Amino acid sequence: MQTKKVEARWEPGRKRWRVNAQRNGERKTFYSTVPGLRGKKEAERKADSWKRSAGLSCENCDPLVAELWDSFLLYLQEEKRVGTSTLEQTRKFGRNYILPVCGNLKISRLNEGHLQRVLNLSAQKGCLQPHPTRPPKGPLSLKTLRGLRNTEQQFVKWCRINDFTDLVLEGLEVRTCAEKQEKEILQPEELQTLFRVDTRLVRGERVFDDQIYAYRFAVVTGLRPGELMGLHIGDIDGDKLHIQRAINRYGEKTKGKNQNARRTFGLNTFARILIDQQLSLLHSLGMPTTPDSPLFPALNQQSRYHQWKSYARSNGITAISCYGMRHTFISLAQNLREGDLRRLCGQSASMDTRGVYAHKLTDDDSRIANEVDQILGRYLTP
Repeated sequence: MQTKKVEARWEPGRKRWRVNAQRNGERKTFYSTVPGLRGKKEAERKADSWKRSAGLSCENCDPLVAELWDSFLLYLQEEKRVGTSTLEQTRKFGRNYILPVCGNLKISRLNEGHLQRVLNLSAQKGCLQPHPTRPPKGPLSLKTLRGLRNTEQQFVKWCRINDFTDLVLEGLEVRTCAEKQEKEILQPEELQTLFRVDTRLVRGERVFDDQIYAYRFAVVTGLRPGELMGLHIGDIDGDKLHIQRAINRYGEKTKGKNQNARRTFGLNTFARILIDQQLSLLHSLGMPTTPDSPLFPALNQQSRYHQWKSYARSNGITAISCYGMRHTFISLAQNLREGDLRRLCGQSASMDTRGVYAHKLTDDDSRIANEVDQILGRYLTP
């Protein structure tokens, strides 16, 4: 279906691209705060997708998968069906994997074999639409492939609900050639360095790293990067810690990754010491320490990660991801009871009978914290 191209205009005062669109007498404005040509195209793409969606519900039209994909993304965004992180992940799945294989197909010709081919090629080659300047990362992990399969199923379901197809997916498979990738973690000698050295190199000189206690706290508690960003001083309740929110990489406050993310657990000795050290640091820097103040303030997740990489390079340890710190804790504490480890880390399970039907005993938090103390004590000195 041909539509008149709409062009975005830059608004210097508000630092955003703006484009007005009209369909069937209805007007709507779309924006993008991304500077440069990329932001201009993003705003125009939103407007074009909205204009095209006016004619996608007709009985005789047979749109391309790529056209429907744009409308599917617009549906997720306008209806706020998913958060920003999930929306961006869905957008990447389409751009890098689904559309290179299926984008030019008419929706009437799309079948399960095409979508299975997307999974097979992604398992073998990784990104099917590589970035012009970044090197490809290789085959996708098992977890990412399962997420890609879930996105395919959601897209086809949306198309079926809107009468674009009768396709029902019955057996999309993630091939066994996609092996579960091992996460990088800190090794014992690197943990010793992390808890011994609190400086990094800046222009050839050693300076104190003001995020050092955040790195260490992530390792001894297993908090997710977003949970660490969302932690407030008021979340500390004596020897217990309440995880009530997360701040994602887009700066948005969320309730956490899953229903188990909001949790309370007992603080081990190492975590309590780090909290005291962090509070002393905040006092010395003249930063607020009210209950609503962040315990480990940082500009965002990305800035903390870049500073962590600088610290790691300066001290000869592996620059693992921020999630790698969580995996380090899980690896150290893997011999805890399964239910205890899930409670500490806020993990979900497809069938956690004990988690659903068992009630927490009043002394469980102290018992688990003592067990973690014993485990961490093998590698660290409080």
